[in-house]
Amino acid sequence: MNSKGGPGYVYYLEADFARPDFTLRCDPDLAMIGHGGRTAWYVHVNRINGFDGAVTVAVHGLPPGVTASALTIPATMAQGIVVLSAAKDAKIGAAANVRVVGTGTVKGKDGTVAPLLRDAMPNEEIYLPGGGRGRFDVTLQSVAVTGPSDVLNVAVTPSVLNLKPGGEVKLEVTVERRPDFNQNVILDVPLRHLGQSFGNPLPPGVTLDDNKSKTILRPGETKGHIVLKVAPDAAAIENVPVNVSAHVSVNFVVKIGYSSAPIPLSIQR
Repeated sequence: MNSKGGPGYVYYLEADFARPDFTLRCDPDLAMIGHGGRTAWYVHVNRINGFDGAVTVAVHGLPPGVTASALTIPATMAQGIVVLSAAKDAKIGAAANVRVVGTGTVKGKDGTVAPLLRDAMPNEEIYLPGGGRGRFDVTLQSVAVTGPSDVLNVAVTPSVLNLKPGGEVKLEVTVERRPDFNQNVILDVPLRHLGQSFGNPLPPGVTLDDNKSKTILRPGETKGHIVLKVAPDAAAIENVPVNVSAHVSVNFVVKIGYSSAPIPLSIQR
């Protein structure tokens, strides 16, 4: 190792059977939530060694007044969202290091089913040369309650989506600004930067139609809309949580995301 070796160097090699398993990562690693506000974490699952099951995600150790929405990533998907919400009376400064944990099940050789628990690896956002958005692994996943945010609320109608293959739906979005906040707000469903998607809660076959959507809210504007399209061959799915995020830029790369409440999406064939 590193061009070194000799009798004083000990190497340990372990071989074992490959067993169905999965890993998780969570992007980003930090949530700063104002009173009554929400933000989204994008949870990604990597299935390995033949694991092909659903993964249920939970957040452990949240500070008082903060809750996390339920998430089960179906076997047909590799990612999903957890929406974190702060109550209007949550104590400012309440902070905690939390664990994002995924649970799946595996079947043993004897046919018994056993739980499989894995902690998510938090991803820290980093500015890359040329304006790219980078990520690196860290060891802490943290949540804090702050004072009033730039965006106080993101409201979306309809609040439940029952879609058909080949159809589309228009989501009406209303952003409640803090009275002194008057900058651009960008609406989106995937977490995107420079055409690259870093997180997308939409199920396979559902896409955002940028040409039909109004996603840039100029200073003073509070209303926009998102149009989702369903492919004719989209598979049936039940109650996948999706959301609309309102992004406020800190610089060219880094932005703060404010989320709507989770919207259950189903496709019925």
